[in-house]
Amino acid sequence: MSWLVDTDVLSERTKAMPNPKVLDWMRDNSANIYTSSHVIAEIAAGIERLDGQRKTTLQEWLQRLVKSLVNKKPNTRGLVA
Repeated sequence: MSWLVDTDVLSERTKAMPNPKVLDWMRDNSANIYTSSHVIAEIAAGIERLDGQRKTTLQEWLQRLVKSLVNKKPNTRGLVA
């Protein structure tokens, strides 16, 4: 099964105290997690409002995230919502 995740799930790793259940779920399902370009843009816009080291750290995290997703293609079996 494939999962299309939103901003709240993807950004969980960046929290000071992330929910361990969300992190476990993401680890267990990493091969089947996808997102939309709108989610990436929303995260990027939020990062742009920041300053300093936090901004730099999150920009680097977002670059790694995008690289990990760029060549993944979900198995939609012909069905797209």
